[in-house]
Amino acid sequence: MKILILSWNFPPTVGGIETHISQLFEGLLRAGHSVEVITSAAPGEKVRGNVHRASRSSLPGYLAFALTRGLKQCRANRPDLIFCGSIVTSWIGLILSKWHRVPLTMIAYGSDLVYPGKLYRPVSRWLFRRMPQILAISKSTRELLLGIGVKADRIEIVPPGVSVEDFESEPMDCAEALLKRIEGRKVVLSVGRLVHRKGLVEFVDHVMPRLVESLPDVVLVITGDDAIASLVHAERIRGNIEKLVREKGLEEYVILTGTLPYRDVVKLFFRSDVFILPAVRIPGDAEGFGIVFLEAALAGSPTVSTRIGGIPDAVLDGETGLLVEPGDNEGLCAAVTRMLTDQEFHARCAEAAATRARNEFSWDAITAKYVDAFRKIVP
Repeated sequence: MKILILSWNFPPTVGGIETHISQLFEGLLRAGHSVEVITSAAPGEKVRGNVHRASRSSLPGYLAFALTRGLKQCRANRPDLIFCGSIVTSWIGLILSKWHRVPLTMIAYGSDLVYPGKLYRPVSRWLFRRMPQILAISKSTRELLLGIGVKADRIEIVPPGVSVEDFESEPMDCAEALLKRIEGRKVVLSVGRLVHRKGLVEFVDHVMPRLVESLPDVVLVITGDDAIASLVHAERIRGNIEKLVREKGLEEYVILTGTLPYRDVVKLFFRSDVFILPAVRIPGDAEGFGIVFLEAALAGSPTVSTRIGGIPDAVLDGETGLLVEPGDNEGLCAAVTRMLTDQEFHARCAEAAATRARNEFSWDAITAKYVDAFRKIVP
């Protein structure tokens, strides 16, 4: 199958969507498909023949490039399918699909369906309702699509995958200075871009003081930074967390690492005792799924999170982790405490989470699900 991917989000930019699209791209290539990507500018990035990058870094510059390059690709080597990595390129996909009579599909994540912009909301809903097929990353995202009028027979649920091979063994000789700081302590880890919906400000404010009181050897490691490259997240969270840490005297118990090399992050997954994502309800934002849950699982770290958005698709409560209601700080404290003190329960969750991630969410398995969905609209 010849597939043309249109995606503003793509490495080297860091983020969940970027990881998702790049891993799907590689998975489709491994499966023997011919894949071309039209994506955003990345000065200094190594040139790759089937990855076409805009010369200008602005979004309008990219969209103009995506349209002209997409027309050129469709004329020169008509694809069997056009795939949009997000709502950003959907209107370009619609134009190319109509002009060249090529089947069209796109991914919906969740936050793209609830973003509140006065112009964005009516335009995005108009686009979603005109997509021949939409691939929702979770049951929650499917419900959001149905809620804006997308027909059920146009929606397929295909979750994100995880790079199993990256977690076959624990990396050596990395993150050494950080490891010395957390040696011998109970490590609670959070990984990801710092945005409000992750709930880390509330966790540091209301949960960490309680954990420190009952578990003096606990340490929270927050890896990631403000989402400065995001189109929709203008908030700056890191400064708020740092201020709380000082005010509450948690300097020895909370470590903000900023963005780390990938090997260091994998190392931290292996060295952590529990992974947390205490997501909260934020108007205009949503947690669609969470690849980090699967990465933590592969490293033997079960999750404590909240029952919101697509998280219950990624974490099975009582089996691969623990889920509490969003905003339940006492529940979060109790869940983390149980994971850190009940060794038998921790081991059972860790094993179940790793097995599920490896068997159900490897990128080869997820790529096969994507191809099955594609074949429903490709003649």
